[in-house]
Amino acid sequence: MPLWRADILRQFTRFCGVGAIAAMIHYGLLVALVELFRIPPVPASLAGYIAATVVSYLLNRRLTYASDRPHIEAFWRFVAVAAAGFILTGLSMNVLVGLWGPAYYLLSQMLTTGLVMFWHFTAHKPGITQIARNPRGYQITGPVKPPGGVRDRRRRPLGPASLRGRSV
Repeated sequence: MPLWRADILRQFTRFCGVGAIAAMIHYGLLVALVELFRIPPVPASLAGYIAATVVSYLLNRRLTYASDRPHIEAFWRFVAVAAAGFILTGLSMNVLVGLWGPAYYLLSQMLTTGLVMFWHFTAHKPGITQIARNPRGYQITGPVKPPGGVRDRRRRPLGPASLRGRSV
């Protein structure tokens, strides 16, 4: 199965688009709070993180993953990862702004964004190989060990055996 099928590429593009929107919200709120309201960079960054996180969750749930799971099932894991990201953002910004001074808060935020992006990717990675459904109705599974012990990764049609072999 090719890694960059059209449906996966479409999903990845949506994920990047949602990330760009969330970043604009985060940085926009950060700059507005620091420059217009004279709020210190660390609390302003944390406010931007919260706003961007909420927008990211809602848009990714609706546009990227089209999840029909109840919010309560999907939200707890998201909140745990986001809370750790919030703490990481606060610590990183505090250290970097403390080293370089408040005048360099945007540079501090850029480095913090890279660090937190790595955290989010790593924290969500175990879920990537879990079972998902693609638009053609196939079940995509991560590497599995069949009874013979050989690792296998294949598309298996869903539904009764009588539907197998028909084009979708």
